[in-house]
Amino acid sequence: MSNPLVVVVEDDPAIRDVLVDLLRSEGYAVQTIADGHAAAQCIQRINDTIGPIAAITLDLTLPGKDGASVLKELKDNPRTRQVPVVVVSANARLLSADTRPLAAAVIRKPFDILHFLDTLSNLIGSHWPNIPPFRTAALVSRLRSQ
Repeated sequence: MSNPLVVVVEDDPAIRDVLVDLLRSEGYAVQTIADGHAAAQCIQRINDTIGPIAAITLDLTLPGKDGASVLKELKDNPRTRQVPVVVVSANARLLSADTRPLAAAVIRKPFDILHFLDTLSNLIGSHWPNIPPFRTAALVSRLRSQ
């Protein structure tokens, strides 16, 4: 896979669609998962079959299994342990003192697009040095200046 792959774990279709559109507009390949119960297994399968995952965005309030449990499963698994996980949630307080350090970053909803992209780019950039510059960031900057 030539573009970095980001897996979006989000049950809310509207938020999931925004994240997917934003990431794809930046040149990322994207896979989505809407259920916490199957998330860790699906992520491992995606990593093994489609290609290495550059990052995961993870909501905390998911059906089937909460995001904090998914995060712990991912970090306990040697095949997904090294993948950076960005928690994107309105309920970041649901992360315990034990699970919060497992997340590479925590972004609260509603989130700033530039902050989200910058965080993701910094995490991915160390492993994928040839990611293109933000396209959406330039658009957002222009809109903010108007």
